[in-house]
Amino acid sequence: MDRHGFVRSELELKTLILYALSRTDLAIPFSELTDLVLVDGAIGYFEYASALSDLAVSGHVVCAGTESSEEYSISPQGKAVLETCVSTLAPSVRRRVDEALEALLPRLQRYHLIDTSVVIKDENRMSAICRLKDDIGEVFSFELTVPDKDQAAEVVNRFRANAEGIYKKFLDYLLGLDES
Repeated sequence: MDRHGFVRSELELKTLILYALSRTDLAIPFSELTDLVLVDGAIGYFEYASALSDLAVSGHVVCAGTESSEEYSISPQGKAVLETCVSTLAPSVRRRVDEALEALLPRLQRYHLIDTSVVIKDENRMSAICRLKDDIGEVFSFELTVPDKDQAAEVVNRFRANAEGIYKKFLDYLLGLDES
């Protein structure tokens, strides 16, 4: 397979992953990291996923979260390795990652301020737990009991998509600001 980008070897691919993770202190969800790393256009998804898995197994990358929402960050070991091999990445590739991360950063910051989970209460009840934080701590949270997993998933998905709006409506209601 002919490659047309600047990332041609497995080592360059792993260096690119480490570089992308090193550009922020925030853990990056798998899908967002995928978008950052595939900027070069020369590598495929499966090569990328395999390289990321190798980096996690070797301890260069830390994987946290659940199976459905894995988040990655660079480890101290990964930072040390990156220092020695970052110069092998083409400046244009690094620039594209930096530009993509600059656009991603506001979404990434918001992602880390919203926490959701689904907990099984018993066979007929689930709980959707939703939290909104700011730089200081938790601002708003609730636990809503629903009859099934689909409804719990819908609650957490809608909260994640519009947490600020839900918080504002709830606060307006409690303060009597919603009355016309």
